[in-house]
Amino acid sequence: LLREARYQISKVVLEHSTPCIVKTLDAVSRIFQVEKSAVLKELCTPLFTHLVVKGTYESELQVNNLVDQMEGSENEDRIFKIVRLCILPDVLVYIFTNLSEEQRTASLNFLESFFGTSIENVARMNDIS
Repeated sequence: LLREARYQISKVVLEHSTPCIVKTLDAVSRIFQVEKSAVLKELCTPLFTHLVVKGTYESELQVNNLVDQMEGSENEDRIFKIVRLCILPDVLVYIFTNLSEEQRTASLNFLESFFGTSIENVARMNDIS
């Protein structure tokens, strides 16, 4: 159920989260009676996508908070962790297939700002074009 409804669940998580989404993710893991790592695995891409589309300073904080919760080395850079999770292809496909021109531009600008590089370089991070 979690996998099938991940986009809808991620919207609910974001609607009921303060800048720190950890407590809400803990609640989701208790509701579905699964480990928090399983919740993070299923919701990482849709949460990241919704936050990019939202494109606010608060969403940038939530992206950082989300990435900090993902498995990996404590010394691992957030950007490297996002690339390692290989969520960028799905995010870019969503942006180009589901958003209006205005929303697309805003979302791509958010990604460029977040990663500190051009969208072309962001796209190359997971060898997509």
